[in-house]
Amino acid sequence: MSPELRDALGLKPNELPLHIYKMRKLGYPPGWLQEAKIAHSGVSVYGLGGVVPEEGDEEGQVFEEGEKDKYDMKKIIKFPGFNVESPEDTIEVSNPLGRCCC
Repeated sequence: MSPELRDALGLKPNELPLHIYKMRKLGYPPGWLQEAKIAHSGVSVYGLGGVVPEEGDEEGQVFEEGEKDKYDMKKIIKFPGFNVESPEDTIEVSNPLGRCCC
């Protein structure tokens, strides 16, 4: 985030923005994941001995639709404090959403 945006949000230079805490609870934005998704074709390759297993497959294993999809990691945005380490001096707020935790 730019210093100007951090200032507009009222964040200190080493403070995590609220959206990082929300992402920790809700996960990576689904629309962005969809953009990075590499869908498996569902086509099996056959050789002389039958189906040629892909790396990590077990013999006779059945997969649900979408289970073998992968993601283009070059399209995954890195969010410090969520999916990559945040800088060492980052301030972590124990209850950033201001809700009672009891």
